[in-house]
Amino acid sequence: MDSIYEDESAKPSERMAALLQKETESIQMVMQSSGGRYLVYQILQQAGVYRSCFDSDSNVMAWREGKRELGLWVLSLVMRHCPDLYSLMMEEHKDGC
Repeated sequence: MDSIYEDESAKPSERMAALLQKETESIQMVMQSSGGRYLVYQILQQAGVYRSCFDSDSNVMAWREGKRELGLWVLSLVMRHCPDLYSLMMEEHKDGC
């Protein structure tokens, strides 16, 4: 086994704790670099997190909502694990960096 989250003999709570730790470290690593923050901002923009999904065509609206759901998941990772870096990301975008 490479890690506890792949070890089937580990308790489910231990696996969940290991997964949460990996999630935390991963998003923090991405958000600590200006390139990572730029990429996360672009993902949030492309996902439509900051705009309405409404469309008179229900298929288009469902497609947009699916994209938005993924963007909201990324946003929740950032806000849960490094909200201070979210603020920095938004400042960088505002300044055009």
